[in-house]
Amino acid sequence: MRSMKRFRFNHFRSEIRADFRSPAVFCCSLLALFIAGGPALIGQEMNQSESVSAETPVGAAEPVTAAEIYGEGVRSTGHRTPAEEMAGFHLPPDFEIRLFASEPEIAKPLNMAMDSEGSLWVTDSVAYPYPVALDEEGPDSIKVLKDTDGDGKADSIRMFADGLNIPMGVLPYGDGCLCFSIPNIWYLRDTDGDGKCDERQIVLGPFDTTRDTHGMINSLRDGGDGWIYACHGFSNQSRVAGTDGHLVTMVSGNTFRFRPDGSRVELHTRGQVNPFGMTRDEWGYWYSADCHSKPISQLVAGACYPSFGLPHDGLGFLPPMMDHLHGSTAISGIHFFPPDSMVVPLRNCFISGNVMTSRLNWNQREFVGATAKGRALPDFLTSDDPWFRPVDIQVDKQGNIYVADFYNKIIGHYEVPLEHPGRDRTSGRIWQVRYTGTAIDGDESTSEEQRLVSKIRMSHDGNADTMSLEQIRGLLMHDNAHIVRMSAECIGRRGDATDVAGLVATLSEVDEADVVLRQTIRIAIRNLLQLASDDDPFWDSAPDAETTSIMLGLKRNEVVEPILAYLTTAMQVKGEQAANRALFGHAVSLAKPHQLGACVALAKQLAGSNTEQAFDWLHLISDAAGFQSASVPTSIRSWAMQLIEAEWNELTVADDIPVAWFGFDEKNWSTERRLTHVAASAEERDVFAELVSSFPLGETYTGTIASDWFEAPEQIRFRVAGHNARPGQINPESNFVRLVSAKTGEVLRQVLPPRSDVAKLVVWETHDVVGQLVRIEAVDGDSGTAYAWLAIGDFMPGRLSPTGSSRRWARALEWIERLELFEFEGRLKGLLVDEQFGPLTRLGFASTEANLKGQAGLSTLAQFVSAEIGQVDLAESIVDAIASERWEAVEPLKQLGPHLNASQQRKLALNWIASGADPAVLFSVIESGAYAAQVLVDPDVQQAMEPKLDEALRNQVRELTEGIVVDSGRIEKLSQLLASIRNVDGDTVKGKAVFTKHCQTCHQLHGEGSLVGPQLDGAISRSVERLLEDVVLPDRNIDQAFRTQSLLLDDGRVLVGLIASQDDEVIRLTTSDGKTQDVRVDDVEARQASQRSLMPANLSELMTERELVDLMAYLKSSSGN
Repeated sequence: MRSMKRFRFNHFRSEIRADFRSPAVFCCSLLALFIAGGPALIGQEMNQSESVSAETPVGAAEPVTAAEIYGEGVRSTGHRTPAEEMAGFHLPPDFEIRLFASEPEIAKPLNMAMDSEGSLWVTDSVAYPYPVALDEEGPDSIKVLKDTDGDGKADSIRMFADGLNIPMGVLPYGDGCLCFSIPNIWYLRDTDGDGKCDERQIVLGPFDTTRDTHGMINSLRDGGDGWIYACHGFSNQSRVAGTDGHLVTMVSGNTFRFRPDGSRVELHTRGQVNPFGMTRDEWGYWYSADCHSKPISQLVAGACYPSFGLPHDGLGFLPPMMDHLHGSTAISGIHFFPPDSMVVPLRNCFISGNVMTSRLNWNQREFVGATAKGRALPDFLTSDDPWFRPVDIQVDKQGNIYVADFYNKIIGHYEVPLEHPGRDRTSGRIWQVRYTGTAIDGDESTSEEQRLVSKIRMSHDGNADTMSLEQIRGLLMHDNAHIVRMSAECIGRRGDATDVAGLVATLSEVDEADVVLRQTIRIAIRNLLQLASDDDPFWDSAPDAETTSIMLGLKRNEVVEPILAYLTTAMQVKGEQAANRALFGHAVSLAKPHQLGACVALAKQLAGSNTEQAFDWLHLISDAAGFQSASVPTSIRSWAMQLIEAEWNELTVADDIPVAWFGFDEKNWSTERRLTHVAASAEERDVFAELVSSFPLGETYTGTIASDWFEAPEQIRFRVAGHNARPGQINPESNFVRLVSAKTGEVLRQVLPPRSDVAKLVVWETHDVVGQLVRIEAVDGDSGTAYAWLAIGDFMPGRLSPTGSSRRWARALEWIERLELFEFEGRLKGLLVDEQFGPLTRLGFASTEANLKGQAGLSTLAQFVSAEIGQVDLAESIVDAIASERWEAVEPLKQLGPHLNASQQRKLALNWIASGADPAVLFSVIESGAYAAQVLVDPDVQQAMEPKLDEALRNQVRELTEGIVVDSGRIEKLSQLLASIRNVDGDTVKGKAVFTKHCQTCHQLHGEGSLVGPQLDGAISRSVERLLEDVVLPDRNIDQAFRTQSLLLDDGRVLVGLIASQDDEVIRLTTSDGKTQDVRVDDVEARQASQRSLMPANLSELMTERELVDLMAYLKSSSGN
């Protein structure tokens, strides 16, 4: 490899030359560069302040309109004339703004494009967001605007094409333009030269527009390489093909490219949510603006970007080029100003439209190797008029900036109903921003390196006249990261498997920070291996770690044996376990039946004698292979039997069976060594004990663990450590340990933690209750951020110590059910009557026995009583019914009803329906009065049961719920909460803990959480009233993309969730806990779409009023915003 010092200088020079005008300054910069010295990896870069000027420019002044107005979904301000709106714009020094065009000459502008003669082509709409029927003529148009006298105002406006249906993307081309109008991309031609379209040809389509109309196909851009690049917008699921038959599937956000004659279409990038706006820099990189993820994304061919709930491609998501969000996720339109731009202050910068905050954002580009980074600068333009909605940006040859203003009091689709009468349909403006400052010559527009990058790009499609493949291979050793990147991309298109070694060698030299160069090389390797023949010698080679990791992006059987060979030696490498597990699961998912034995053998070898790891590997194999219970291979079934037998023996042969402990959520308290005695001198030693603790779950965690019921001995001894609030504060007594009577529910003994990290000994004399059934409960009720944890252990009698037996039993029973191991039925029945085990432990045995017998109803009751109620008499009643094979569930269900509050009745109803139990049984006990009929109007319950209802059951539900008002209680609660929030100051620290517990499994805020539902960085600009409404009434305003579906499986179970992705074989469903589940299409008997959100209808009931107040405070705080 050539000198990396030379590489650093060349790359540094190409990026900063426009910023150093003085020779003295430039020489000082070079001196600093060489003082840094030392060899560098490809893509390694000096810090960002060195790569471009770090001086922060003066931005636009903040608007005079109150900030909270810009958070309103429906602006409360009035309509302004164009002149009034223009008077309220703010710009940096040396810029001015003019009105280029407005209503009535144009309506709602959506996209713009500049032609070679300086005319501005505009798609405008009055139909948006409601398309006309496909067999009707639309009311929308494309207009061509031109300023013929240079005064900044369009004095020539001609109608080029009318009768269109919400046109978006437009690009002047040939003797007309390419444009998107529902449902196709069209070539609109002017064949007679009169300036009007007289011929329309379909280039590509039809595209899906049934799910959403505010993204669709936009930002058509000519790549100069024979391809047109475009964005595929939000939610829609399109399958389109060129005339060559090559089919492309796009789900929600993607970018794609197509030949202008429609001969071929290709996917360019996967992911993003709603890309709306695309621009290119001097190196040929495309960048997009995305309405729901990051404001700017550097687009790399073949790369995958985060989207709502969608998985990556195996190679991982390309990391974002910026972490900031400009206070909004509604970004539309983007333009890059190259280093030689006539607009001097904007050189090396992007401006993009922010339709939620009514401003143009300003970001500076900085390179780390080939990786662009965005540094936020002060906003470029602000407006006093909250109706200003900048949706697209174009720049002419003179450097004048054109901003399409979709002028409106409402911009959101799912935040505000589409039919809201306040949506403006006719007002639209285009603004021209001019630079009036001193002109400074830029550098030459194209450097030698940039010309070389362009030459490589033009050879992508196998044009050997441009550059031979051998020439391009040699450029992998170049010292410019952009040239290396483009060479790797070209080799990935034109090379073969023999190029993999060279690409891997190059990859090893690339700095970890240069994520774009690294991912480009990885994609190239993936592409070459995807095309390699199944007998290619590569598959017989021993791959290294990097190459093996790239195999995660290949869905072909040939990767199985190379992955297994690699894992045989690499599995024990510390720090790589997660990556290696992903590789193993991938290999299993692609393995043929004769290869599964080798997978199981490797898993056994890796697990050794560790039962925990063995079950873990078994789980991974089963999940990856996706077997049905009847088709599990012998090797897997035999291993599972061995593991269960071993566990069974260990858990049943002890002389004194340990008492099981249970958690009341999915989080397990962990074992910690805690001090019980601190040495007073050097001669002494500290003494420790093993305790189970809530501390590892985080101090804001709250929850309970409890023992099974057991007969009280004469004395109980144990140690407790932990705190109740900070030292010096009043003890809230939120954390405690107590002994509870099964017979009366009375608290017999209770102790608080010592407010110390050192465990203290507790002795409970229990002579008075000897032989009575009791249980121990450890409650962490303190949600504070420090000094808020609890730990217990070191019990006497020893059988009371938490040992994890309940978790081990649950695991063994899960596998018995999963594989339908009827061989264990007899032994299970024996355990049902073995009183060495507590009632709740025996409920677990009973639930599995009922499931093996196909009795979903009683199995559901057993699980529910164990997890939610824990009452001895109910537990014993259900265990006895199952042991005696009395499968009638009506009486046990009735018996349980009076013990349940409204929330528990709702949860039981959901569990009952989801399990596949007979809904008629549930309806009968509701009819008897044992349960409230209100449970049947709960939206979550309604959605779950709907696929299982025939006409008779539907009529029964209608009769049971007659007169019940839906949501009346929630509407009343919303009013109460609004009053509380106005009168109480929320705690943002506690609010963050509430967000972590209840929200971040599906939502992302400030970079934390998951993108299953909308990210909240933009949503938090809404009013508190609207945010509360979204929590209390989550189904009131819900976009189609976030509406759930119900799947009725052929075994009677019902699954409810959001369809994250699907193909001809598998549906990936995301449930309300943020987890994903793959469902075989063949297992689905029926599916129903709903108008409901994934957010549970009772979410607000899971939080106290105080927690909701704290949550709102956090969402509106600077730490979250």
